[in-house]
Amino acid sequence: MNRRIISILSIIVVLALAWACFGAPETPTAPSSAEAPRSRRGQWRERQQKAFSAIEAQLAKLKTSMESFPRGRTRRQDLSEDERNKLREQYRKVREDRMKSMVLIEDQMLLLKGRRTVYRDYDKSMEQLNSVLELAKKEKAKETTAAVEKLIEAKKKDFEKRMKKLGMERRSSSRSRTRSN
Repeated sequence: MNRRIISILSIIVVLALAWACFGAPETPTAPSSAEAPRSRRGQWRERQQKAFSAIEAQLAKLKTSMESFPRGRTRRQDLSEDERNKLREQYRKVREDRMKSMVLIEDQMLLLKGRRTVYRDYDKSMEQLNSVLELAKKEKAKETTAAVEKLIEAKKKDFEKRMKKLGMERRSSSRSRTRSN
């Protein structure tokens, strides 16, 4: 299972690198406004490189933690109580480190996706929950309605907190308001 995780994460990094190199063609700009797009494009490339570096660092951290862990299965009956406690503590620490690394990798992948894609995906998932909420209200299922409202609120808070942490707050513009109307 650990090999699969490393393999999948490695493939994700390679695909992200390939997408960044080949998937985003540069568009020619007018000579008068050449400075602004170049600087934005340069900033985007710089953010991409930082994200790739962070992902690579987390993958290396995952790989070293997995390689340092003992490979052979030990029979717990053969171990003393202190050795079992040390082994449990070691398992717990590796699991916590792995989860932290996975969260950081997910955050970097969100940065690579870009604000527009992340918010579009979020809005799509919230539409589904809102349709379930409307159905529960229509059927006058009070407990279900309360549970779905609580879920929607929790997802919204978590998402906003994560986006704020990543510096990807939703921009309010007149263009987005006219689209929703």
